[in-house]
Amino acid sequence: MEDLDAWVKYAEVAGQAEQAPNGDAKVALWEEAVRIADSLQDDETAYSARMELTNAAQFSGRPDVSFVSFSWCLAYCDRHAETIDPTPILWHYKWMADSLPNFPDVPRAQIESLFADFTQRFLARGSTLHAVHQIRRDVAITMHDRPAADTAHAKFLLSRRDILSNCKACVQDADVTYRLYGGDDDAAVAAAKPILRGKMSCGEVPHLTYAKLLVPYLRRGEPAEAMRCHKVGYSLVQSNPAHIASHGSHAAFLALTGNLGRAARLLSRHLPMAVESRQPHASFRFYNAAKLALDIVLDAPRPPTVKVPAAVHSGGAVEALAIWMDNELYTLAARFDARNGNSGYTDEIATVQALRSLATDFPYTAE
Repeated sequence: MEDLDAWVKYAEVAGQAEQAPNGDAKVALWEEAVRIADSLQDDETAYSARMELTNAAQFSGRPDVSFVSFSWCLAYCDRHAETIDPTPILWHYKWMADSLPNFPDVPRAQIESLFADFTQRFLARGSTLHAVHQIRRDVAITMHDRPAADTAHAKFLLSRRDILSNCKACVQDADVTYRLYGGDDDAAVAAAKPILRGKMSCGEVPHLTYAKLLVPYLRRGEPAEAMRCHKVGYSLVQSNPAHIASHGSHAAFLALTGNLGRAARLLSRHLPMAVESRQPHASFRFYNAAKLALDIVLDAPRPPTVKVPAAVHSGGAVEALAIWMDNELYTLAARFDARNGNSGYTDEIATVQALRSLATDFPYTAE
């Protein structure tokens, strides 16, 4: 009878988890489902629940959770290699390979070891390595390794798509990132056109793409296009803590275009998400853009109010926030640079601050 009650409870919790939107609540529900499955000592159900947990955590800004559940599932698949289709776990492996370098305490040797295993498993599956080369390029960009990014890009172009390739929308969005990394705004905008025209989409695209184009459009002297990207793009990411890097980009854009009240409201809304985030790389991206936005807001003759999270300063002093954010930003940059063996993240801070030269008045309108 106890087992029956547990099975009923598992079905109830799993059903709630399936219906929940991405976020901490969804992750917590799948974690509870995993605990119940473990209590039932049913490995197949425990595997299924952890696969769902990995998926939920990945799209809810909790890669720390997804690493643990994925590792369990990978070991389970290895133990049952003769009966389990490896395709689903290899799909999740792509997320792990892409996410692991986002944690500065993970050494380069561990990242290289993961890629060696990652590549071997894809080859064993008969893959063309289309996805492996794309992710290797994306990771090289994250680590500010331009030669490695260019080498991986060349191999990627010579590989054909297969069943393990990322969806076309994700591949196209990654190409936008590569063009921006190369400093070519025009190529990036051109690469984004199929996405912006609605010809490609998935769970995170065009969500991510719009934020990437805000500054390129400003540099191209097209503030109206940038504003359109802000209006559409922010509405897609505003409630999901997995997109805090994009939140920072949208706040910086509003500050650069003179919409200081809106910039202050975005900072107030998303600062708590950033403070609570378990994504060091995304936190760095947010703080870098948010620092620019906050500096512009505070320099106004009558700066609008920015709510300061209690975790930063119990008295809510915005001056304390500015000091705290600087410390977080430069600390994260130093950690990433030490791991990567370059000054890429510290250089990014100066690059973003230099964007202030793009400041122009372009009021937000409701239509």
